[in-house]
Amino acid sequence: MKLGKVAVLLVAVCVASVLVGACTLLRPTTVPMPSTTYGGGGVGNCLLVMLPGRASRPGDFANNGFISTLREAGFDAQVVTADAHVGYYRKGTLIERLRNDVVEPARMKSQRKVFLVGISLGGTGAILYARAHPEDVCGVLLIAPFLGSRETVEEVTAAGGLAAFEPPWRTGKRFERDVWEWLKASTSQTSPAIPIYLGYGAEDDLATAHRLLAAALPPDHVFTVAGGHDWRAWRAVWAEFLRSPALACGGCSGGYASPAASLLQSQHAEHGAMGTRR
Repeated sequence: MKLGKVAVLLVAVCVASVLVGACTLLRPTTVPMPSTTYGGGGVGNCLLVMLPGRASRPGDFANNGFISTLREAGFDAQVVTADAHVGYYRKGTLIERLRNDVVEPARMKSQRKVFLVGISLGGTGAILYARAHPEDVCGVLLIAPFLGSRETVEEVTAAGGLAAFEPPWRTGKRFERDVWEWLKASTSQTSPAIPIYLGYGAEDDLATAHRLLAAALPPDHVFTVAGGHDWRAWRAVWAEFLRSPALACGGCSGGYASPAASLLQSQHAEHGAMGTRR
């Protein structure tokens, strides 16, 4: 996809987010995009790139046990948490900066393809990146992704779901249409080039959209947990995800049914949500 077209889509994401206050107090769109790398990642091993939600910071993944639980599960994947904040969406440079500053430098060190993990708005970014550069990506985990406005979701619902929906659209911004059309194209394939995994809290305020996508995915690609749009639910989703063989597509070595998932679930029960963020 041409860079100019991607930029227009990303600006549209942020314009839509203005309605819920996501584009206030924007941070600088630093070049290169800041990121933090967490160990692992021996030559030929897989690479996980994590994209935060609109009100989260990259360090929130580590603070909420995503990195430590991955290690306890026996996975030696290199993890990069990217500071892909909403400013990059607004400026229309998210995909360019993510590829040039995060993905390509890691892959030059003999990494395999990237497995993207995106939370909320980061899920939107993961979809847009996979759509623009499918050659880079071996899998996507969407945790409580933002998939567009209520009107767009209602239009897909009225059509009978993702599988039944066909353009032309009556509602929705361009990026929303592209997100759903990519999801439709990917889920309609018997063996999709990029496997999609979805996790969300059953009480999430975005769950209507999540259930639409879930209905189009294989049952073992969907992780539904109790909770809403917050880190408590997202930690539980991560625990369930680590029980699955999903990371094998990126060459990750580790146990699938490890004690780490049970550990994270117990932490989920013991700790309150660390703020509701998107």
